[in-house]
Amino acid sequence: MKRERWAMLASILRAILALEEGGREPRGTTIAEMARTPYDRFMDTYLPELVSHDLVKVEGRVLRITEKGRSYLASHDAFREALERLGFE
Repeated sequence: MKRERWAMLASILRAILALEEGGREPRGTTIAEMARTPYDRFMDTYLPELVSHDLVKVEGRVLRITEKGRSYLASHDAFREALERLGFE
């Protein structure tokens, strides 16, 4: 099943957040694995988009979710929950 772009971005943000909360340094390979996306697609497509929209910042080899990224993730999750309550998913 193909995931929508907005859902993929949320999966990546969720992976970064989980690693941060678990006390681990979020790095590209681990994030790509957790989000179930090929590493090259993550690096070439999704990461530049997340950085350009200020959802993620890069600190050397470590990625950090920004407040805007946290807000995006919360909005995404609320939207999905609303769709599920209405019977759309």
